[in-house]
Amino acid sequence: MDLNTSLSIIAFTLLYYDYFLTIKKEVDLFWTFRSLRWVTVMFYLTRYFSILGSIPVMFGHFWLGHVATCMSLQTYHQYYALILQMFIGVLLLLRTYALYERNFKVLVLLVVVGLALVIFGIVVLAWGRNNIQFEATVIASHKIGCQLWLNQQDASCLALVWGGMLLFDFLVFSLTLYKALTLQRDGRVTLLSVLMRDGTVYFGVMAISIIANILTFMVGTVPR
Repeated sequence: MDLNTSLSIIAFTLLYYDYFLTIKKEVDLFWTFRSLRWVTVMFYLTRYFSILGSIPVMFGHFWLGHVATCMSLQTYHQYYALILQMFIGVLLLLRTYALYERNFKVLVLLVVVGLALVIFGIVVLAWGRNNIQFEATVIASHKIGCQLWLNQQDASCLALVWGGMLLFDFLVFSLTLYKALTLQRDGRVTLLSVLMRDGTVYFGVMAISIIANILTFMVGTVPR
């Protein structure tokens, strides 16, 4: 079992362990609603798209099959990650909008930047898939999973997409930090202090993960 497979097992285990760890709170806080609001719908989309959408990704990590199947799973993984980040981005947008007491300028800023980065990501992925062929090989049959290798131009495209995600996270974090410091000067620190703490932890974890992805794409080499 190689390092990639071992890390994948850890990631999927944490994902589903976290789901079952919080399922009771979800039932108590969300499933008891008789009517669905669009914010609640966004919660369900984000939560269950990650849970159910990860199944094909997990399948690809342990698949022993043809190159074509592996390439299809890899393509699905790219677009799945982009769509999931869009859902998360909407939730972060709503959270920040609420922190600024429904400030229209903040909403416009977040929507414009978010849409620009989504369009940028789609264009980059579409351009990369249409003009660049993946150098994909399935390693010897005793190895587990689809071992797909990207050429440097492909990897640069994906690094740009992840860079856009990092930029939006940094914007949300900066706005949250500014609001927290402003209220602290006014002596008003209540719920925002908790949100600021959680936001800092979230941004730190996401920043490390995204930077690790970008570095992997930029400095990784294709086996010869």
